[in-house]
Amino acid sequence: KQRTVYVRNGMDENTTFHAVNRELACAALDQHDGNYARKKVNAQAYCAAYVIGKRYGAEVSGFQFGKVAEMQANGQKDPQELRGFLNDVRQAAYTIRNHMERNFGEQEQTFSKDDFSFEEPPKQAPKKEKKEKLSGDGPYILYQADGSTRVINVNKKGRITDKTYATLPKDFSFRVTDHEGRYPFDVKLHPLKRPEWQYTRPEKVFVMSDPHGRLDCVISLLQGNGVINDNYQWNFGSNHLVIIGDVFDRGKDVLQIFWLFYKLEDEAAKAGGHVSFLLGNHEALVLSNDLRYTKDKYKLLAEKLGVEYPSLFGTNTELGRWLATRNTMQIIGTDLYVHAGLGKLFYDKDLNIPTVNEEMNRALFMSKKERKALSPLTDFLYGNDGPIWYRGLVRKDPKYKPLAQDSLQMMLDRYMIKHIFVGHTIFKDISTFYNGKVIAVNVDNKENRKKKRGRAVLIDNGVYYVVGDDGVQRKL
Repeated sequence: KQRTVYVRNGMDENTTFHAVNRELACAALDQHDGNYARKKVNAQAYCAAYVIGKRYGAEVSGFQFGKVAEMQANGQKDPQELRGFLNDVRQAAYTIRNHMERNFGEQEQTFSKDDFSFEEPPKQAPKKEKKEKLSGDGPYILYQADGSTRVINVNKKGRITDKTYATLPKDFSFRVTDHEGRYPFDVKLHPLKRPEWQYTRPEKVFVMSDPHGRLDCVISLLQGNGVINDNYQWNFGSNHLVIIGDVFDRGKDVLQIFWLFYKLEDEAAKAGGHVSFLLGNHEALVLSNDLRYTKDKYKLLAEKLGVEYPSLFGTNTELGRWLATRNTMQIIGTDLYVHAGLGKLFYDKDLNIPTVNEEMNRALFMSKKERKALSPLTDFLYGNDGPIWYRGLVRKDPKYKPLAQDSLQMMLDRYMIKHIFVGHTIFKDISTFYNGKVIAVNVDNKENRKKKRGRAVLIDNGVYYVVGDDGVQRKL
């Protein structure tokens, strides 16, 4: 008698493939001894269909093995019974594999459901995509070729104001708020100057990292430690604030944080203090038009303006010119600050810090391809072993090329320092490595603010402290 598999109309290709294989497996497990019962081989056939599906690259995410595991007592059955079950699966799969070219009839048959029936996934209505909206942002200040200045703002309701000044008014200033209209502060444009690469350490140095567009977290930290006052003004005297890179991406207040540091830099200078924002890998990413971590609101703004997002920070913009003067490496007293880290390959190049800073700035607004073509040194500095990407000071997995203890000491000796501060790699709290010689300050700022964990380091008269949003927490 001819044995035929009947296929129900209307099933998709994937479901048909698995269902037919299950039927073939049932047939393969019929020993023709009069003892065959479909119920006895359903589970084995189901598993065999999965094996065939995996072998031939079919989608198998719909298989559920809870019932199979239950029937096998979750692996607690007699080992001989389990081996027999697995042998049945293997035998059925082997038989099907050797008969994949069999022709199937196209007649219809009514199927009754059982514990191992294949069901087409229920059709779901397509999810409505959440439409990204503009929110408070700006101003973007662009200097035009004809000498005019274009100022672009977005209010908290997403309304764009795009104004061009033939000449900026004297003492031009503007108000900045976060994306919801909070934390208002006024900014005046000021002359731009590259910070020194080396400073004497003042009484206090405050070190933070990776603010990533979260102005509320920045304000909370700086106010809680007396770096700024209630009006968001410099309150740190002749002391030094260091931010180890990465304002771009992830949050909704990128521009506002840049303007805050821009403003504080000028206020600090007038008080005899300093603000040092160092370049991070996310500055390098965004300015090369790599927007993989950028919030959609920024892409939407660029689309509405008919420009590419990085052009809003180009060399013809106020903040672009400011970023072009930022250092990548800097020394304050006996501490070196760099976004990610320095490895053996960096050491072997015997680079002085001013050269690194100048070379990084030279390629800051270039694409990845252009950076690579500019020079082998630029390609290295912007690569995985360069100072804005290298993780080997805080990660020990071989793929990160961790720096040996003696090599670290050689690095410290070359630059005449005692510690290296890094951000980039995120940790649960402020962390140290190499017996305290490497200090990692990147944490989840939102989470640590909420849970009152460490968020920055304060150096006070040579003593190193972990600080949170309410001040000093412990000695480092």
